[in-house]
Amino acid sequence: MRSFIETSLLRFEAQTQRYSFHPLLKRYLHDLFINQETASGFLTQHAFYYLSKLDRLFDEDNGEDELKNLIPDTVEIASAWRFACDQGMSHKLFHSAKALQRFASLSMRYDLGDDLLTYGLSKTSEDNLNIKTVLQINLALFKWYKHDYEKAKELASQGLTQLDKSSISEDRQVSLKRLGLGVLQVCYGGTGELEQAFNVSKKIFDLVAKTQPDSPAYVNAIIDLVMSENDALGIANFARLEEAERLAREKNRYKLPDLLCLRGKLFIDNNTLNDAELSLEKAENEAKLLNLPRWILRAQMYKAELAIKKQEFEQAKSLCIALLAQSDEQTHLAITYETLQRLAIAEAKLENLECATHYFDEALSKVRKGDNISAYLSIQVSRFLSLFKEETEEAQKLRKELETNLHKIDFPDRLLFQQALESPSHQ
Repeated sequence: MRSFIETSLLRFEAQTQRYSFHPLLKRYLHDLFINQETASGFLTQHAFYYLSKLDRLFDEDNGEDELKNLIPDTVEIASAWRFACDQGMSHKLFHSAKALQRFASLSMRYDLGDDLLTYGLSKTSEDNLNIKTVLQINLALFKWYKHDYEKAKELASQGLTQLDKSSISEDRQVSLKRLGLGVLQVCYGGTGELEQAFNVSKKIFDLVAKTQPDSPAYVNAIIDLVMSENDALGIANFARLEEAERLAREKNRYKLPDLLCLRGKLFIDNNTLNDAELSLEKAENEAKLLNLPRWILRAQMYKAELAIKKQEFEQAKSLCIALLAQSDEQTHLAITYETLQRLAIAEAKLENLECATHYFDEALSKVRKGDNISAYLSIQVSRFLSLFKEETEEAQKLRKELETNLHKIDFPDRLLFQQALESPSHQ
């Protein structure tokens, strides 16, 4: 390699911190590859090298540092994966599928994950049940990322059905079941099938409680169960959250902001406002200590909702405007449209109906990018409650849409909507 550098056949690129070939060396390699045997041997070594490098992300303890090292190799990893698929390197693909899924998920390269896992599945024979099952369940996640909920549910369901027939090890089966059920749960939530989402959350909780009761996964299972239980039934199990907080403090402090934000939100929904304020303050402080921007923003957004509950509308408005200036829509889309929703409510409370209408419209335009029916209906409920005090033609049209989709509306919003319909102005 030193001789290549000294003769300028290899050049170091400071911007990318990588070496590039001189055109003559590229031509030499091209001519060399005319010999198929030489090419095949080189490409096999290339595939093993880059897939082995990728496999470092198989371990869930490896995160951002490993990811930063891998991102410059994205093209090589994709090439290695496709070659391994073409050559039927099933053992390597079986092990690397999870690492590929984590790489594409953490780097938010959802199209890449979708394309490569789809390619792998297209090259896998029907009788190779183990690899087919692994690829289907991991691919389901990317279909969910891209809002193809029906395809995601189909792939996850097929993979979960095949797991029991496979010879995959018990530990790996548990991991795949968690992923497959998790995809089903978020898909049902996204399409407003709230009871189904709750039932799947119970399955995940039972699975993790049985197999991994002392793991961070158990904390996640509790959070998801409490959230889906509240969405479907309006029940907030604070005892479960206390158990999750204890485990998070012992085993994974990075889950604390998530837990404390959820608790704060549930306190708001239950009108326990002092407890809500305390939880959200703790959530923001923990998120700042751990440098978790997403949870800093979410805690601040719930503080704006708390200010609305306390009828501090100017304060809520100021918090929302400051938050929108900080959040990046590309990486925090949900926080952006949820903040716009709360800003619209605050403006309506201040009788600034034109501004409120503008912010509701903006929130709806952004939630459609995420294609989340539950979020869409939540904004429409807020719009109905904030802007329509009389049964105008537009109010009747919106009311009909919400009544048609009543079963898809999260419980707290559903209750507010039903209470509004009982008021004299909407009789």
